[in-house]
Amino acid sequence: MVELKFIHLLLSNGDPEIDKKSPRMFCQAFASVPTPIGPAEIAFVKSKVTERLKEFPLTVRSNVMNVVPAIAVLPGREPALKNYTGAAIEELINGMTLNPSNPLTNALGPTFMSVAPPLLTCEDELIWLDLGSPSYHKPVYNSCSDAEPTPDKCLQTLLDQSFRQALSIADQQTLVNELEKDTQQTHLSCVTPEKLPNLIEYNPTIAIEILMRMLKTRHIDAYLDVIVEMELSLHSMEVVNRLTTSVDLPVHFVHLYIVNSIGTCSTIRDKYMQNRLVRLVCVFLQSLIRNKIIDVKQLYIEIETFCIEFSRIREAAALYRLLKQLELDQGTVAGSSGTATGSAQSQKEP
Repeated sequence: MVELKFIHLLLSNGDPEIDKKSPRMFCQAFASVPTPIGPAEIAFVKSKVTERLKEFPLTVRSNVMNVVPAIAVLPGREPALKNYTGAAIEELINGMTLNPSNPLTNALGPTFMSVAPPLLTCEDELIWLDLGSPSYHKPVYNSCSDAEPTPDKCLQTLLDQSFRQALSIADQQTLVNELEKDTQQTHLSCVTPEKLPNLIEYNPTIAIEILMRMLKTRHIDAYLDVIVEMELSLHSMEVVNRLTTSVDLPVHFVHLYIVNSIGTCSTIRDKYMQNRLVRLVCVFLQSLIRNKIIDVKQLYIEIETFCIEFSRIREAAALYRLLKQLELDQGTVAGSSGTATGSAQSQKEP
């Protein structure tokens, strides 16, 4: 009964200080309330064991009990085990019969062998293949180099590569040419919104080409939402800037991207990264304002507050001067138009 309760305590993690107690303390605690052991208690503990085993890997659960079954010897025949000789059989028997009374080691698991990785031949020395960053060591098969490559296979392969690595200028031009030939846009279905952030970071030029083709589809809102939610970077601002100067993007998207960019600059703790992003955002906003992409009146308070917060940065000060210059020009135009109207009215009066 003491053993049963002790096993139940281990399975249920009922005592966090179990490692501080001696066996005598457990015997005294459990033996004070004697309870007969019945089939229900045994079945309960077995169910608990089954639940805990599900938490272990399949290799651990695949172990076999180290119990050697008795060999039936037929009359006039030698034991069958004698037909199996060799070092492997002896090692197996020794492993199965080692500590047969210990419940913690009363199992025989498969032996997993791993071969040492080969060395890479380099110019100066032999180095090991570093798998600390597996994303940099993904093998990519270039089907475009086949003896008879097909345009569809080449386009699909370059698209797959563009999600994982930066393409060369030649590959980018090839991919753009293939996209122009794909009038039905059948291959754009593999560019899902989840893959768009990687495409923007690795190949912003390709991302611009693909987004330009998706602007007329009904799925463009999902891609624009991903751009707003992704981490602020130079490439993401480059993509948005190119799109705003080429096509008419939804006004709410541009405004939301600007507000999120300004908010991101305020939350960064690293001063170096903060100053870098502030400069990028200021240059980005100046480009939008000078090209008349956005109406400054609708975002004047947000941009002015941003400039004042980071006034120590030269680009922010320049953006603030641009805002004040626009405010002055608009006030002058309004004033001159009002004066001209008044003069015209006075001339009409007798």
